[in-house]
Amino acid sequence: MNIMLTKPRIVPFWWMAWIALMLFLFSLSSVTARFLMLPGDSVRLALLEGETLDVASLDRLEASRLRVVRWFSPASVAGDLAVLSLQRAQGAASEEEGAAFAEAEKWQRIGLLNAPADPYGWFRLAFLFYRTEGSSAQAAKAWSQSLDAAPYEPRLSFARLQMAMTLDPFLDDNARRHIPVLIRSLVKDDPKALATGALVGAYVSVVEEALVNEDDDLITFREHVSKLVKKSK
Repeated sequence: MNIMLTKPRIVPFWWMAWIALMLFLFSLSSVTARFLMLPGDSVRLALLEGETLDVASLDRLEASRLRVVRWFSPASVAGDLAVLSLQRAQGAASEEEGAAFAEAEKWQRIGLLNAPADPYGWFRLAFLFYRTEGSSAQAAKAWSQSLDAAPYEPRLSFARLQMAMTLDPFLDDNARRHIPVLIRSLVKDDPKALATGALVGAYVSVVEEALVNEDDDLITFREHVSKLVKKSK
C-alpha cells in the first residue's frame, strides 16, 4: 500500500495532548530532542563552521535556544548561546563588546556546569579569557582543563597549540606535558597546518625539539616548512 495515497486521519486534540504529557513525564530526552530541532539549527551549523552571520540570523538562533533553556539545561544549548554571544562581541561596537563577552562567559560556565568534561567548552572559555584578558592565568587554567578532559581531539589540536604558545608563562608543568603530544599528533594529522603555525608563531624550534626522536615526522615537518618558505619568497 502506498502510504502517500492513504487518507490522512484526523487526530483529536485531546489525544495529542495526552501523548505530549506522557512524553514529558516518561521521556524527557524525547522532548529535548524535539525542542533542539527548532528553527535555527541550520544557522547553528553555519555559526559553528565559523561563518559570519547577520543580526536576524543570530536573533533567530538565540530565540530557539533560549526557548530550550527555559525548560531544560542541555550543555550543547548553553554552548550555542556562548558561541552566539562571542560572535556578537566580535562584531559589536567597542562600548557593547564587554557586555557581549560577559554574556558569552556566563553561558559557557552554565554549559560546563552541565558538562564538566566538555573539552570544547573549556577551550571556548580559555578563548574568551584570552580575548578579554590576553595571556593570563585564567586562560591557561581553562586551556589545561580542556586538555585534561580530552588530550587527543583532532579538531582542537591546532588551536590548542597556537594558544599554548601565547600562554607559556602561565602554564604549569602538568600543562606543558601536553605540548609535545599535540605536536606529534598534528604532524601526522595536519603537517601543513603545523608548519604554517610554527612559522607564523616563531616556534619552529619547539616543534623540532618535540620531534627530535621521530625521524620520519621531523623530515615531514621540515619539508613542509621548506615549501612554505620558498612560496613566501
